[in-house]
Amino acid sequence: YLTHVFLSKRTPAKNFWELNVRKKIMSKQCKKCSFFYELNDNNAVKDKTGECRAKPPTAADNGTLGIWPLVNGADWCGEFVIKAA
Repeated sequence: YLTHVFLSKRTPAKNFWELNVRKKIMSKQCKKCSFFYELNDNNAVKDKTGECRAKPPTAADNGTLGIWPLVNGADWCGEFVIKAA
């Protein structure tokens, strides 16, 4: 019985924590970041694809071009800066 009570008390807290983490991640998505440069202009696409411009581009194999990482609009990272309205 004690094990059942212990687990049932922890379950709501765990769900509450997971819900808060999901809310934070959802609010810091790449598509909402000022460093996100959208590549596809199709409004029908739910999660846009784009380049992350938070850091300088890295050199391509031939050394003449720089490339930024491709990201999905639903991705997130620690460099997030909200877009200006």
